[in-house]
Amino acid sequence: MISLLVSLVLASAQQAPSLPFDFELPQGYDAFEESDEGPSSWVSTRKDRGASFRVRHFLLGARDPIPSAVAKDIRDRMWAPRLKGIEHEFKAWTGLVDGIDAAGWVIRYQGNRKQMTILQRIAVQGDSMTMLVWEGPYAGLDGASEILDGFHIPDTWLSIPAPETDIYRGLGASAIAPKFPGSLDIDIFAHAFLADAYFTVRLTYTPDLAPIASQDFSWQLPLGAIEQEQQDDLGGRRIVYRIPVDEASGRGSNYGITRLQGQEFSALNPLWLALPSPAAAMPNVQAPAWRLQITHLANLEAISTSVVRRRFDESTKAIVTEFAGLDAGIAWPFFLIGDYELRQTAGRNWHLRLNSNASLEEESMREVVRLHKVLDQWMPGADSTWTVASFPVIGDRVMPGLLVLDEDMGWFTAPVDGVLSGILDGGLTRRTALARLLCQEPFGARLHGRGSAAHFLESSLAEYSTWRLLEAAGNQDDADALLAHWIARESQAGKLPQPLSLLEIGDLIGPRRLLSFGALVWRAIEQNCGRTAFDAILQQQLRTSTSWTTQDLETALKAAQPDFAWDTFFLQHVYGRHLPSDA
Repeated sequence: MISLLVSLVLASAQQAPSLPFDFELPQGYDAFEESDEGPSSWVSTRKDRGASFRVRHFLLGARDPIPSAVAKDIRDRMWAPRLKGIEHEFKAWTGLVDGIDAAGWVIRYQGNRKQMTILQRIAVQGDSMTMLVWEGPYAGLDGASEILDGFHIPDTWLSIPAPETDIYRGLGASAIAPKFPGSLDIDIFAHAFLADAYFTVRLTYTPDLAPIASQDFSWQLPLGAIEQEQQDDLGGRRIVYRIPVDEASGRGSNYGITRLQGQEFSALNPLWLALPSPAAAMPNVQAPAWRLQITHLANLEAISTSVVRRRFDESTKAIVTEFAGLDAGIAWPFFLIGDYELRQTAGRNWHLRLNSNASLEEESMREVVRLHKVLDQWMPGADSTWTVASFPVIGDRVMPGLLVLDEDMGWFTAPVDGVLSGILDGGLTRRTALARLLCQEPFGARLHGRGSAAHFLESSLAEYSTWRLLEAAGNQDDADALLAHWIARESQAGKLPQPLSLLEIGDLIGPRRLLSFGALVWRAIEQNCGRTAFDAILQQQLRTSTSWTTQDLETALKAAQPDFAWDTFFLQHVYGRHLPSDA
């Protein structure tokens, strides 16, 4: 049986602050909190830290697997390695969770001077999986079992039959993305952070429409932000507020800000940003035009778009870094603050954190620069001042003009020819992974997808482009291995769980059918259009647009190759669940 963990996918990248499920905890347990195990994951720990309940929800890459087989796979991959060298006993459990077939384990093991128990229940229905876990002293097993017996799976977690086709043809409500009604000037004050553990943010909003009456204008603050008094609020168009950032055992994240121990931060998600009322009321509003200025300690560096000016401010005894503005529709505000050393590799300036423990950083950076030159010849238009910065914890991130490499991923300590060992990409090289990140700049960071098929227009296209980039760069073995990787995954994965254009972002965390199935569909599009004409379509979109839909793609393909039946192709393979026979 194919490893089911390969096909597990976290159901949602973000969750609302309230719990999506009801759970009556026994006395002595703290309230459920989101777990660092991943999205759609919650944990409640007993106050003495001696026991805990965990609830997780997943999507599956294939529908209706056998619960006992899923449980065996999870036992082999999760529990057996953890309990290696510890006296333990597995006992299989089968039954129902809220009327749904389930399987799992009762695991007894020798803890610190006491017998401990893990009770796990795994309910599988369609492409949805709910996992319940209790861990604690053996004496509490019966009580915990009774509580799990009463768990009700939320209706929103229940699988519904997958449609055969996307009736909205890749569009839907998210295809309409209104322009942000104005621009933002952003001042971040981080120089006094050690004294008060707050960021201070000052936003100045300039509307691009007719003036808005003061009584009709307001700001939507991030939840928990504290508005500050100011001398001149420009008739309400300016706001100053503070955001608390908890260190949380050295590495904490809230408001989209990840703080390391001390003064280093990443803010690549705009959850810290207040919104003026005209924009806050717009669903799917595009990113605004913005300019950013950061006041920070003199021993640190601030990184965002290209630097315009860096000066010492006498009043604060801090450095003020001013960044180039970004046009509307490109990206939401982002920045890093860290103890960086400016490095240069193959003529490219980049930023390495002093605490990164790097040892092979030059090798990785030389490969990044080499691959980027090839990419820019094929798909030109990248920011000429693009740079790279290291940061731990947050994962690799691709922003306009900035590639953030996660130090924990081994980019600066392992050779680029080294083979990845992860479940999803095992067998591919680090060079392939670097090429994949670089291709997410034109297709994802620079050209955005809109509509339900946005991920196909971004992630799937970037994956296909990775194969093309490796070929163009002379790394044919890597290109062949990536193509074989897609084909092997699809040969084992079964029918697509829903139309390609409806696959959600969670698929990229788990089964990654967007990357295998989706990339093979792009390869078939290229073959049926002709490589030269197809490349011209992509280059034209990058020159003239910041976003597009599959309808735009169809129109361009019909113009380039009018004799091919594009309507039928898209209905079957993009808005449907069938892999092209020539993929």
